[in-house]
Amino acid sequence: MKRLPTWVTPQNATFFICLVLATALPWSKALLSIGTGVISAIALWQLIIDKFRISFRQLVPAIVVCSLFLLQVISFFYTENMGKWGSDVRIKANMVGLAFAIAILPKMKPWQYRTVLLSFIAMVTLIASTSLVYYFIDFAEQTEWVRKNSSIDIIGSIHHIYFGLMLAFAVIAGFLLWRKKNEVLFPYERPLLLGITLLNLVFLHILTSRTGLVAFYAAVGGGVFFYILSERQFLKATGLVVVLTALPIVAYHTIPSFYYRVNVTHWDAHQYQNTNNSLNELSLSLRILAWQGAWDIFTKHPVIGVGISDVEDEMRVYYAGKEMRASADQLLENPHSQYLEYLAGFGIVGICVLLCVLVFPLIDLGKNTTLLLFSFICLIFSGMVAESFLERQIGISFFVIFLMLLWKHENRSLS
Repeated sequence: MKRLPTWVTPQNATFFICLVLATALPWSKALLSIGTGVISAIALWQLIIDKFRISFRQLVPAIVVCSLFLLQVISFFYTENMGKWGSDVRIKANMVGLAFAIAILPKMKPWQYRTVLLSFIAMVTLIASTSLVYYFIDFAEQTEWVRKNSSIDIIGSIHHIYFGLMLAFAVIAGFLLWRKKNEVLFPYERPLLLGITLLNLVFLHILTSRTGLVAFYAAVGGGVFFYILSERQFLKATGLVVVLTALPIVAYHTIPSFYYRVNVTHWDAHQYQNTNNSLNELSLSLRILAWQGAWDIFTKHPVIGVGISDVEDEMRVYYAGKEMRASADQLLENPHSQYLEYLAGFGIVGICVLLCVLVFPLIDLGKNTTLLLFSFICLIFSGMVAESFLERQIGISFFVIFLMLLWKHENRSLS
């Protein structure tokens, strides 16, 4: 029997499949699913090689993340919509495969880890720039869509909210990788990376995903606070605060789509406050109605909720029992907030588990937490306010892949 080539190792296999997963995230659900299966198989291969010897400490991050999946499984005992429960379990099973595979497999070499992040940034940049080409080809009509509270089309099958969050992360990761002067992989990497990051920053404001923009500014603000506490660089931090304050002001006066998005959001909120107005086709107002519905469900089932697979059914019951200011086909059956989704679906128990999952990486690493990991958690923390992030495969994959990779590789004690 022939021996495998020396380069066929679990570490190199981990690098290759993480590269595939990171680049597939923004554009290919099929490749993402295949990659999840492959990385799980590679992890099993690693376990067989090690004769299933693995430390509990190594599995802690995966166990913490998969506690969210456990909530879904436990809800079997009190859910009523078993068909939806089975569908949710299949979608969220990706969480288990990805989390345990990344935990089990060996750490990548620093250059491999950096390559994975750079490849993700490159793919997001390609999709954003291509989307903008189509936007500018049909500039007048698409800008009018934004003015009427619609969104700019993103090339491929990804939803604009999730792409907005990925683009925000690409900007943050690009800037922080650019700062690491001693880790460059090729000549002229730093000026190229800085240029791409600045372009992505502009793209983020032109494409105007509200969730992505709010999460971006929250993550950068949190990052600046973390930077002040950890580095004591008050002068640099002050400069970042000035830039952070000036950036949306400049964007408002120079980027038409951003200008209209801000104004239409303000108008949308005003329409909601005027109790005589219809809320049809008003995305923010309809979302507020959904938030009210989810909160009402939580107050009636505060401890363990109704079962997250029953939330949509309960939302329909809530709408039917009240006089709504929007037609039935306009009302949102999903709460569009991960926190409210968990409050309604899993009650106080569920929201405590979710918050622990988000905070535990910072507790686990303590003073060894890096700025990139902290900023990513702030980004996800903020993004979940206005989107049920963990109820779709793309959101689960983005969250688990990068949380696990950052948790494993972003550790100051190993730098």
